[in-house]
Amino acid sequence: MVIGSLLRSIAHSLLSTGDYAEAIRLTRDAVDFYEPHLAKPSPTMLSVYGTHPLSWSMAAARHDDRAAAREFLEEASVAARRLGHDSN
Repeated sequence: MVIGSLLRSIAHSLLSTGDYAEAIRLTRDAVDFYEPHLAKPSPTMLSVYGTHPLSWSMAAARHDDRAAAREFLEEASVAARRLGHDSN
C-alpha cells in the first residue's frame, strides 16, 4: 500500500507541473501494479486503490482525453461499490 500511495503522490506532482500525458502513463503502470492485489483486496487496499482513479481522471480531463477520464471515473465508482462505504 505504501507503493500505491507513492504512485498517487507522483501523479499529483505530475498534475501540478502540467505533465498530464506522463500522469496518464503512470496511471496505466499503477493499474498494472495493483491488478494482482485486487482479486481479494483488504478493505484498506481497496480504499487506497480507490483514491487513484479520481486523480487519474483529472489528468485525463486536463489532457482533453475524455474517454480515459470516463474510464477512470468508472473505475473509481467500481472500487467504491466494492468497498461499500466511504473510508477516506
